[in-house]
Amino acid sequence: MSVKDLNCEIGERIMGWEVNCEERIYRDYSSEAGVYPRLPDFVVDGFANQMLRSKMQSLGYALTITENPLDFENNVGRTFTATYMRANKIFKTTQADGNMAVCVAALDAVAGFGINK
Repeated sequence: MSVKDLNCEIGERIMGWEVNCEERIYRDYSSEAGVYPRLPDFVVDGFANQMLRSKMQSLGYALTITENPLDFENNVGRTFTATYMRANKIFKTTQADGNMAVCVAALDAVAGFGINK
């Protein structure tokens, strides 16, 4: 899944927006402004990633992020594990970037994507 597709899926499935993926714009019907010119990049933009974290929290998910140490023995660099928990369900993924880990775990939790499997 490309980052563009990831952002579109987050916009539609988690944020509840009507997303035009080709033009990378969205409409948020809960906002008075209506149409926004650009779909946020939840992976790169820290503010957009924080919006995603807040939305997930409002849906009842608890997030933990763990920075994993370097593993020189197996030639693995720094990674991050994001875990969303809700009731007795756990959605976890490990990625090279912390924001990417949050995005993938969130999609897995809400939409059952299973990207990290």
